[in-house]
Amino acid sequence: RSTLFPYTTLFRSMRPLLLLLLSACADAPTTWHEDVRPIVDARCMTCHTDDGIGPMSFSNTDTVQQWQQAIVLAVQSRAMPPWGMDPDCRDIQDSQALSDDEIAAFTAWSESGFQMGDENAYVAPLMPDIQPLPPADMTLDFGDAYLPDATKLDDYRCVAVGDVLDQDLYLRGMNIRPDRADLVHHVLLYAVPPGGLAELARLEAEDDAPGFACFGDTGVGDSQNVGGWAPGGVPSLYPEGTAMRVPQGSQLLVQMHYNTAAGELEGDRTQIDLWVQPPDVRPDFLVSTHPIAYTTLDIPAGAEDSLQRREQRVPVSGQIVGVSPHMHTRGRTIETRLHRADGTEECLSRVMDYDFDWQRGYEYELDDAVDISVDDIIEIRCTYDNSDNDERVQWGDGTSDEMCLDYISVLHPNTLQADDTGTCAGVDRCVSECDPADAWCPMTCMSHSSEACLYCGIDQMFDFGGCLAESCQSQMQGYGICVQSCMDGFEDFFECSYETCASTFQPYWECATNQLRGPCAGLIEQECN
Repeated sequence: RSTLFPYTTLFRSMRPLLLLLLSACADAPTTWHEDVRPIVDARCMTCHTDDGIGPMSFSNTDTVQQWQQAIVLAVQSRAMPPWGMDPDCRDIQDSQALSDDEIAAFTAWSESGFQMGDENAYVAPLMPDIQPLPPADMTLDFGDAYLPDATKLDDYRCVAVGDVLDQDLYLRGMNIRPDRADLVHHVLLYAVPPGGLAELARLEAEDDAPGFACFGDTGVGDSQNVGGWAPGGVPSLYPEGTAMRVPQGSQLLVQMHYNTAAGELEGDRTQIDLWVQPPDVRPDFLVSTHPIAYTTLDIPAGAEDSLQRREQRVPVSGQIVGVSPHMHTRGRTIETRLHRADGTEECLSRVMDYDFDWQRGYEYELDDAVDISVDDIIEIRCTYDNSDNDERVQWGDGTSDEMCLDYISVLHPNTLQADDTGTCAGVDRCVSECDPADAWCPMTCMSHSSEACLYCGIDQMFDFGGCLAESCQSQMQGYGICVQSCMDGFEDFFECSYETCASTFQPYWECATNQLRGPCAGLIEQECN
């Protein structure tokens, strides 16, 4: 006879009582204090407190009862908490997405007649040990408040902040704090490389207001995108030992985009908090950001569900650790996928109910990073509702224009040595170690050094009056003609090089790599630093 016999006999004898208890539990109504309040405290109270940014506080029951129907409807539609990323796409750090069971609790509360229940039945949720942000290492601002130009619906203003960097800046984190969040469409922080400082000074001198007008991009070539903010943005810190390198000699530049129709025009003095590595501590890993963009999108007039898609290749080797999907007010869904040469694919980002007022970046859980190389293709798909508009909509920087854009953050080991510095730090050594048969190795070296280095390095590769042209001119011409005829926009450059122009790309870069090891050694760093 089984040793479990006494226990099975006891269970049979108690079965009627257990069934009675289970029946009572099943009939118990779902209440605020016992079932719903713990979820609200865990997911909503960062905003909906007495001093939070939410329009009401859920810390007292009178307010909860006043808003109870709106609360349930917002949760059922997944409008609240504002979390766009589809949880089935990737595991995201600090996710605020509600599970189906949590949403069901709100529905059951509504069906039970919004009963508040016994306050003593409340059990506080287990909260993660979230440490407050440490004091910022530096704070940047304009110095003087800027009054947006009322004559422009979309006022773009670029303002240099801080001094020219006298050493490489290893950026660990950022918190952008718009002073007039009702007017600010977005904030972007750039680093203008040394080669662009003269042009920056000219633009500033020609404008009487602080900084200069900069509709679209900065107007200063090869600028590196350091970070940004859009409605819904939150502070971010990289993991320990990880940073973004901003090269020595760069000037930090803020681009503000104000939508002047959105609020009363008053002066804005947006501030940016930065956390940086100590000068004597070099990070183990570096992060670079790369735009995946469809700049030739064309949304027909009156289209209710217009799909815009493109594919793009990026010259990197590392792991994707985060994404920042971005559209404007007509955007409905956005999805970015990685397609591998072996036919497998992975979701990088997917927002199925895009909300312009709640944009943010999403950082993957560390064990859910995605390997990427130049052999992979990234596809971006965006849908738009233009049904109320009798005009076509194309790519543009204005609020009434549209974008189909996702910034991917790529992590790779920091191979720079202690004396490597400047826009293209370490590139010449990296290129010298490339296999000439690997045509993509030099571009990966430049991309890993800095975004500005990639742009500047490509310019040097097509300098028909430069060192490389002396020995590789015929190969340079053939490759250049092919790329120019293939591209619709700069984002096509790498895909054209990989596919359509592969027969001219390989021999040119093989020749160029050999020259960069010999008579043209040091060219990239000399011209770009």
